[in-house]
Amino acid sequence: MRPLLGPARRRVPNLGIATRIDTSCTRLTTVYGGPLFHPLTAEVMRFYDEFSSNVPDELTTLGAGTKGPDGKPAFVTAVSMRIISGR
Repeated sequence: MRPLLGPARRRVPNLGIATRIDTSCTRLTTVYGGPLFHPLTAEVMRFYDEFSSNVPDELTTLGAGTKGPDGKPAFVTAVSMRIISGR
């Protein structure tokens, strides 16, 4: 009887299968998040461009042009920060 992975081993010389993954969780003290809607103006876009270009790696920003809750053009942004507390 042929092994199940025999054909795959012959085609892919670097085949590897993870049989165990160890991980751990870090307790967070505070997490902030949620979308912020701003009027879609050149001033808002310039601010977001400057702000997002100068933030640390721990801060993630996401921005998009869309319609706001009132149906008018809006710029929505979400910001999240990874805070790792001591163990």
